[in-house]
Amino acid sequence: FGRVGEWFAVDRWGVVPDLVTFAKGVNSGYVPLGGVVIGEHVARTFDDRVFPGGLTYSGHPLACAVGVESVRTFEDERILERVRTLGADVIGPRLREIAARHPSVGDVRGLGFFWAVELVRDRETREPLVPFNASGPAAAPMSAVVAAVKERG
Repeated sequence: FGRVGEWFAVDRWGVVPDLVTFAKGVNSGYVPLGGVVIGEHVARTFDDRVFPGGLTYSGHPLACAVGVESVRTFEDERILERVRTLGADVIGPRLREIAARHPSVGDVRGLGFFWAVELVRDRETREPLVPFNASGPAAAPMSAVVAAVKERG
């Protein structure tokens, strides 16, 4: 919710999904809230086929009020614009600068506040630093990275 500088990441590429689910990002998880945005053509299918589903906390007034105020705050404080600017002008350039100094970084990619730093054994071959789903000794290099990050806070 807003991490790439758009309300939803799909908006960045003009994708029009049938439905979008959202939750914590709408209010930073302070109050349990989630939702589904459904396209008109999907919503119409329920006109004569009612779905009698619901949950205990559906439509809770406090959660909905927090969600509405959160969206207002995003708009009032121009959060989406700020996310785009900080991602493009600060986070991306700084991560690329750091990556240029470290041969274990194969790639840096992202948008807004949503970034990935790909750690590799060899920049040329892009062999991952650790195999997918590694554990035990095979995961040792990544365990060392995690320990160093924790040590630095």
